[in-house]
Amino acid sequence: MRAKTVQNKRRRPSGNLLFRLAVVGFAVYAGISILNLQTEVARSRQELSELTDMADRQAKANLELEMQIGEGDDENYIIRQARKELDYVFPYEKVFINTSGS
Repeated sequence: MRAKTVQNKRRRPSGNLLFRLAVVGFAVYAGISILNLQTEVARSRQELSELTDMADRQAKANLELEMQIGEGDDENYIIRQARKELDYVFPYEKVFINTSGS
């Protein structure tokens, strides 16, 4: 008679499969998070660039206004602006207007 040999089949614990699924799930989550962060960084860099440009334009405007304030004490500047913007003249001046169109 032949003896029956019993082979013990080892069953892998189901925890190993659960661990693998958890690792894969974490990897997918990490990948999606990285993509979202890269998108947010790109958006923030664009916003920073726009704000820097706006700050530069505002600095130029401030400089121009400071120059105008500094020139405001100059009597010649005041006279030029009165003539140019308000069409003022001194009482002793005579104004001639060319109506010929040229």
